Amino acid sequence: MTSSCSARPRRGLGALLVAVCTFMSAFSAPVHAQKIKLATLVPDGSIWDRALKEMGAQWSKKTSGRVSLRIFAGGVAGDETDMLRKLKIGQLQAGLFTASGLGQIEPAFRIFEVPLLFETEEEVTYVVRAVKEDFEKRLEKRGYHMLHWAHAGWVRIFSTGPIECYEDFIGMKQFVWGGGTRIGKWYEEVGIRTVPLAAPDILTGLQTGLVDVVPSTPLTALSLQWFRSAPFMCERRLAPLIGGTVISNRAWKKVTPHDQVEMLAAARKAGTKLFREVPRSEGKALAEMKKRGLRVTQVASAEDRRRWEGLGEHFKTRMREDSVPRDVFDRVTGLLKEYRATKEKDD
Repeated sequence: MTSSCSARPRRGLGALLVAVCTFMSAFSAPVHAQKIKLATLVPDGSIWDRALKEMGAQWSKKTSGRVSLRIFAGGVAGDETDMLRKLKIGQLQAGLFTASGLGQIEPAFRIFEVPLLFETEEEVTYVVRAVKEDFEKRLEKRGYHMLHWAHAGWVRIFSTGPIECYEDFIGMKQFVWGGGTRIGKWYEEVGIRTVPLAAPDILTGLQTGLVDVVPSTPLTALSLQWFRSAPFMCERRLAPLIGGTVISNRAWKKVTPHDQVEMLAAARKAGTKLFREVPRSEGKALAEMKKRGLRVTQVASAEDRRRWEGLGEHFKTRMREDSVPRDVFDRVTGLLKEYRATKEKDD
């Protein structure tokens, strides 16, 4: 017969083994899958949407399914203000935003919205490389982690009628983002009428005559078929449409460090692809729209060029005063002067 004294050690040993197994299982148990819901205005099937889908496929593959991505494209989650609100309350975990949307999080990104500040693709690349680390740190302090930067091409002026001189432009009704009261006010200071709309309402606005002018990249105008209702495009480029995909810090911290590395690698690959392929695709988009009736007008006279430059100076002054942090504005304009001086010397 087994004594009670000899049974106790076995019961103690069993309890110890159970405790050890429980402790170890806490570390060996599979991590719950993180479902990342991402919203964007880019059209379903567009070059940006395809880049995001490839990124999501890589996330799933490289993390063995621990991270999955669901994309809500084409503005189905609302405009960028709506997307940010849903990010804040946790309905979304990530979003691909333009500089306008990112600027609502961190005003430094508004530098890329300044009309007629940048002139060439090389200038954009030079500035992005210089400010990238600083801007990402600023964003993280606001509660978001930058997954990758994005390029959507150059914003041009699409209109329902031809813009052959500056007077044509200021005589038309200009679309501005809904809630973009500053931009609208600055346009109106130089005599340009503005109509604030949400992105999903732009096409209807063009079709009904509510707006005459929509600043857009060629790829966007083709993807969303805006050019059919606005079949004229002014050759002068307004600004590069720079943006990025961000994830909330709250969602990011739920991902293991190992999986964060894999996610970033796939995301940065997507960003690099967009910066490489979008400028190439822009020329193809323009050629395709020209085949379908798009007419391109150019600013011909010296007087018109002077007036466009004056509009650019007006926006630079206003945005430095009331939109872009002054240290950021001065740094970027300094970088542009530095780059242009070096280029003139090399030429």
